[in-house]
Amino acid sequence: MKVWISLAALLSVFTVLAENTPPSSIEITGKFQFKMVDGNGQMQLGDYIKSASDITSSSACLLNFSADDDFYNSYSGGLNIVTEDNSNIIPYFQIESQYIDGNSRYWTKKIKQVTYRIGTYKISDESWSQETIKGNHFLFAPSIEQGQLAFHELSMGQPLLIEMTREELPKNITIIVPPLSSKVASFVRKCFKLMDENAVASNNKTAPEASSRSNNEEQVLGEDVKSEVRYAFELYKENEVKKAVKVLINTVTYSPYEEAYVARFVGVFLASSGDDNKLAISHLNKAVELNILKVADHAESLKLLADLNLSESHYAKALKSYNAWLAITDNDASVIQDRLDKIQVGLSSVEEIEH
Repeated sequence: MKVWISLAALLSVFTVLAENTPPSSIEITGKFQFKMVDGNGQMQLGDYIKSASDITSSSACLLNFSADDDFYNSYSGGLNIVTEDNSNIIPYFQIESQYIDGNSRYWTKKIKQVTYRIGTYKISDESWSQETIKGNHFLFAPSIEQGQLAFHELSMGQPLLIEMTREELPKNITIIVPPLSSKVASFVRKCFKLMDENAVASNNKTAPEASSRSNNEEQVLGEDVKSEVRYAFELYKENEVKKAVKVLINTVTYSPYEEAYVARFVGVFLASSGDDNKLAISHLNKAVELNILKVADHAESLKLLADLNLSESHYAKALKSYNAWLAITDNDASVIQDRLDKIQVGLSSVEEIEH
């Protein structure tokens, strides 16, 4: 009798283990979430955008997707189009696979290959450039047109099919992400339209101070720095601002341009969270003082620096940055008249106190 009980117990254990062992292949359903970064570097969540008319500027369009299986694996990524190095628009797919253990710790699992299908359009390493950065699997578009096509197909109501191959079970994962709602699709189209227009404007624009700025040095990011910035941006997308800032601050730069570029991103990320305006101002000051960023990036840095100084009641510094921004962009002072009025009131108050 004892032998039979032991055998029954063992059989029960094996049955439980078999039930918890992932199969070789699974198919799951995912969901989309739209995010964007406006011209000032502020993250905007699609859930809080009422209509496409609310989107007035864009430097990044982020169509994220996520899915979970029944074996404690989480899959997240997105189709992203970001403005990098001023007017260069970079479209890419990114995805990561993470396992959640019993202590709620996340373990990144290696992805061997991913293919995306949008209708009849196929995205794979056959035509897109594959790269793995910090456990994230990337496919970079061979041209802006290819990225446009992917966004266009999704915004026109096509579902996204993701076919992933991993080293561990489940090895073959198929994720089906249903089509975007008409509302979110309109956000995607507006976001990318503005990015496209801004890129054309930046390419065609000749800034009045161009000859006086330090543009004679090469404005190119090395691959190491570029990888760190991309990783930081992925963290920023997931609202991990502190981690993103830490990655950037620890990034080793090899030229004044890289130093200014990274400093600008640190300032933008910190400003978006509002946790440390003093540190944000410090890094933006560095980016501006190096005077080597491309025109649009330099202008946006000046504008954000001015806004932060104004919020901290540094009126004279804010005025200086606003004036520099106006000179670079050819904007009329009326577009920031409310800010200039606050500065005048603030400066007058300071003078009264001093006297």
